[in-house]
Amino acid sequence: MKFIQALLVLVTLVSLPAWCENPAPAAADSRKTGFFLAPKVGIAITNYSTTGAAGGIGFQGGVVGQFFFVPAVGVYSAVDLVARRIYPSGDPAGNALYVDVPFGVAFQYQANSVMNVIGLGAVFMLPTSSFTSGTTTLTLNPMVGLDMSINSFFPITENFEMGLVSNFRFSFASPFAIYASAYMLDVQIGLGGRVHF
Repeated sequence: MKFIQALLVLVTLVSLPAWCENPAPAAADSRKTGFFLAPKVGIAITNYSTTGAAGGIGFQGGVVGQFFFVPAVGVYSAVDLVARRIYPSGDPAGNALYVDVPFGVAFQYQANSVMNVIGLGAVFMLPTSSFTSGTTTLTLNPMVGLDMSINSFFPITENFEMGLVSNFRFSFASPFAIYASAYMLDVQIGLGGRVHF
Protein backbone atom coordinates (compact mmCIF):
# COMPACT_ATOMS: atom_id res chain seq x y z
CA MET A 1 0.00 0.00 0.00
CA LYS A 2 2.83 2.40 0.87
CA PHE A 3 4.37 1.64 -2.55
CA ILE A 4 1.16 2.75 -4.34
CA GLN A 5 0.97 5.92 -2.24
CA ALA A 6 4.59 6.74 -3.01
CA LEU A 7 3.96 6.10 -6.72
CA LEU A 8 0.97 8.47 -6.69
CA VAL A 9 3.04 11.19 -5.00
CA LEU A 10 5.82 10.71 -7.58
CA VAL A 11 3.38 10.92 -10.52
CA THR A 12 1.85 14.08 -9.01
CA LEU A 13 5.26 15.74 -8.58
CA VAL A 14 6.35 14.83 -12.11
CA SER A 15 3.06 16.14 -13.55
CA LEU A 16 3.08 19.40 -11.57
CA PRO A 17 5.13 21.44 -14.09
CA ALA A 18 2.70 20.50 -16.88
CA TRP A 19 -0.26 21.66 -14.77
CA CYS A 20 1.41 25.01 -14.14
CA GLU A 21 2.07 25.76 -17.82
CA ASN A 22 -0.22 28.01 -19.80
CA PRO A 23 -3.21 26.10 -21.09
CA ALA A 24 -3.35 25.15 -24.75
CA PRO A 25 -5.13 27.67 -26.94
CA ALA A 26 -8.87 27.06 -27.30
CA ALA A 27 -10.20 25.49 -30.46
CA ALA A 28 -11.56 27.86 -33.08
CA ASP A 29 -15.20 28.79 -32.58
CA SER A 30 -17.20 26.44 -34.79
CA ARG A 31 -20.71 27.45 -33.69
CA LYS A 32 -23.00 27.82 -36.68
CA THR A 33 -26.25 29.58 -37.39
CA GLY A 34 -29.13 28.07 -39.29
CA PHE A 35 -31.07 24.81 -39.09
CA PHE A 36 -30.00 21.61 -37.31
CA LEU A 37 -31.73 18.23 -37.18
CA ALA A 38 -30.82 16.00 -34.21
CA PRO A 39 -32.12 12.40 -33.91
CA LYS A 40 -31.72 10.65 -30.56
CA VAL A 41 -32.39 7.34 -28.81
CA GLY A 42 -32.02 6.23 -25.20
CA ILE A 43 -33.77 5.40 -21.95
CA ALA A 44 -36.40 7.25 -19.92
CA ILE A 45 -36.24 6.97 -16.13
CA THR A 46 -39.65 7.98 -14.77
CA ASN A 47 -40.75 8.70 -11.21
CA TYR A 48 -44.28 9.42 -9.94
CA SER A 49 -45.20 11.18 -6.70
CA THR A 50 -47.91 8.72 -5.68
CA THR A 51 -47.95 5.43 -3.81
CA GLY A 52 -50.52 4.06 -6.28
CA ALA A 53 -47.96 3.70 -9.08
CA ALA A 54 -44.18 3.57 -9.20
CA GLY A 55 -41.94 4.46 -12.12
CA GLY A 56 -39.02 2.73 -13.75
CA ILE A 57 -36.89 2.56 -16.89
CA GLY A 58 -38.45 2.73 -20.34
CA PHE A 59 -37.42 3.62 -23.89
CA GLN A 60 -37.35 6.97 -25.66
CA GLY A 61 -36.44 8.17 -29.11
CA GLY A 62 -37.16 11.19 -31.25
CA VAL A 63 -35.88 13.99 -33.41
CA VAL A 64 -35.11 17.60 -32.47
CA GLY A 65 -35.15 20.58 -34.81
CA GLN A 66 -33.05 23.60 -33.85
CA PHE A 67 -32.67 26.99 -35.51
CA PHE A 68 -29.94 29.36 -34.36
CA PHE A 69 -30.40 33.02 -35.30
CA VAL A 70 -26.95 33.89 -33.96
CA PRO A 71 -24.21 31.44 -32.94
CA ALA A 72 -25.21 31.42 -29.27
CA VAL A 73 -29.04 31.65 -29.23
CA GLY A 74 -31.84 29.91 -31.09
CA VAL A 75 -35.07 27.97 -30.71
CA TYR A 76 -35.90 24.27 -30.69
CA SER A 77 -38.83 21.89 -31.02
CA ALA A 78 -39.01 18.09 -31.07
CA VAL A 79 -41.23 15.07 -31.41
CA ASP A 80 -40.34 12.23 -29.01
CA LEU A 81 -41.87 8.79 -28.56
CA VAL A 82 -41.52 7.85 -24.88
CA ALA A 83 -42.45 4.50 -23.30
CA ARG A 84 -42.82 5.48 -19.63
CA ARG A 85 -42.63 2.59 -17.17
CA ILE A 86 -45.48 2.18 -14.67
CA TYR A 87 -45.59 -0.29 -11.77
CA PRO A 88 -49.21 -0.19 -10.55
CA SER A 89 -49.71 -1.24 -6.95
CA GLY A 90 -50.27 -5.02 -6.84
CA ASP A 91 -49.98 -5.64 -10.62
CA PRO A 92 -47.17 -6.30 -13.12
CA ALA A 93 -45.27 -3.42 -14.65
CA GLY A 94 -45.88 -2.13 -18.14
CA ASN A 95 -45.15 0.80 -20.43
CA ALA A 96 -47.41 3.73 -21.24
CA LEU A 97 -46.69 5.20 -24.66
CA TYR A 98 -46.55 9.00 -24.94
CA VAL A 99 -45.84 11.45 -27.72
CA ASP A 100 -43.87 14.37 -26.25
CA VAL A 101 -43.66 17.72 -28.04
CA PRO A 102 -41.12 20.02 -26.35
CA PHE A 103 -40.27 23.54 -27.55
CA GLY A 104 -38.27 26.47 -26.22
CA VAL A 105 -35.08 28.50 -26.36
CA ALA A 106 -31.72 26.87 -27.18
CA PHE A 107 -28.23 28.05 -26.29
CA GLN A 108 -25.01 26.65 -27.74
CA TYR A 109 -21.47 27.15 -26.53
CA GLN A 110 -18.19 25.49 -27.35
CA ALA A 111 -15.71 24.03 -24.86
CA ASN A 112 -12.57 23.06 -26.78
CA SER A 113 -13.92 20.90 -29.62
CA VAL A 114 -17.12 19.87 -27.77
CA MET A 115 -20.34 21.66 -28.78
CA ASN A 116 -22.74 21.99 -25.86
CA VAL A 117 -26.40 22.74 -26.50
CA ILE A 118 -28.78 23.64 -23.67
CA GLY A 119 -32.53 23.89 -24.16
CA LEU A 120 -35.10 25.38 -21.79
CA GLY A 121 -38.81 25.41 -22.50
CA ALA A 122 -42.16 23.69 -22.14
CA VAL A 123 -43.40 20.25 -23.19
CA PHE A 124 -46.75 18.71 -24.11
CA MET A 125 -46.90 15.01 -23.11
CA LEU A 126 -49.75 13.22 -24.87
CA PRO A 127 -50.65 9.60 -23.99
CA THR A 128 -51.55 7.37 -26.94
CA SER A 129 -54.01 5.26 -24.90
CA SER A 130 -54.97 4.27 -21.36
CA PHE A 131 -52.67 1.96 -19.37
CA THR A 132 -53.72 -1.62 -18.53
CA SER A 133 -51.75 -4.18 -16.53
CA GLY A 134 -53.30 -7.17 -14.76
CA THR A 135 -56.43 -5.92 -13.03
CA THR A 136 -55.36 -2.26 -13.16
CA THR A 137 -56.56 0.18 -15.79
CA LEU A 138 -55.37 3.77 -15.46
CA THR A 139 -56.73 6.66 -17.50
CA LEU A 140 -53.73 8.79 -18.46
CA ASN A 141 -54.01 12.56 -18.62
CA PRO A 142 -52.27 14.70 -21.21
CA MET A 143 -49.71 16.82 -19.38
CA VAL A 144 -47.95 20.15 -19.76
CA GLY A 145 -44.59 20.55 -18.10
CA LEU A 146 -41.09 21.96 -18.00
CA ASP A 147 -38.42 20.69 -20.41
CA MET A 148 -34.68 21.12 -19.98
CA SER A 149 -32.05 19.48 -22.17
CA ILE A 150 -28.26 19.31 -21.89
CA ASN A 151 -26.40 17.86 -24.88
CA SER A 152 -22.71 17.52 -25.71
CA PHE A 153 -21.66 16.80 -29.30
CA PHE A 154 -18.28 15.85 -30.74
CA PRO A 155 -17.44 16.79 -34.35
CA ILE A 156 -17.37 13.91 -36.86
CA THR A 157 -17.40 15.92 -40.09
CA GLU A 158 -17.84 19.60 -40.85
CA ASN A 159 -21.66 19.35 -40.67
CA PHE A 160 -22.22 16.27 -38.50
CA GLU A 161 -21.72 15.75 -34.76
CA MET A 162 -22.45 12.87 -32.37
CA GLY A 163 -22.65 12.80 -28.61
CA LEU A 164 -24.55 12.40 -25.38
CA VAL A 165 -28.05 13.82 -24.92
CA SER A 166 -30.18 14.26 -21.81
CA ASN A 167 -33.61 15.69 -20.98
CA PHE A 168 -35.30 16.51 -17.70
CA ARG A 169 -39.11 16.77 -17.82
CA PHE A 170 -41.42 17.72 -14.96
CA SER A 171 -45.22 17.67 -15.26
CA PHE A 172 -47.30 20.51 -13.81
CA ALA A 173 -50.36 18.22 -13.66
CA SER A 174 -51.04 14.61 -12.68
CA PRO A 175 -50.39 11.91 -15.27
CA PHE A 176 -53.21 9.82 -13.74
CA ALA A 177 -56.90 10.76 -13.63
CA ILE A 178 -57.33 8.79 -10.38
CA TYR A 179 -54.43 10.48 -8.51
CA ALA A 180 -55.15 14.20 -8.90
CA SER A 181 -52.24 15.52 -6.83
CA ALA A 182 -49.50 13.38 -8.40
CA TYR A 183 -46.76 14.72 -10.63
CA MET A 184 -44.17 13.07 -12.85
CA LEU A 185 -40.42 13.56 -13.24
CA ASP A 186 -38.57 12.13 -16.24
CA VAL A 187 -34.83 11.86 -16.78
CA GLN A 188 -33.95 10.83 -20.32
CA ILE A 189 -30.40 9.82 -21.26
CA GLY A 190 -29.12 8.61 -24.60
CA LEU A 191 -27.04 9.03 -27.72
CA GLY A 192 -27.71 11.49 -30.47
CA GLY A 193 -26.44 13.06 -33.64
CA ARG A 194 -26.77 16.55 -35.06
CA VAL A 195 -26.72 17.54 -38.74
CA HIS A 196 -26.33 21.15 -39.94
CA PHE A 197 -28.21 22.10 -43.12
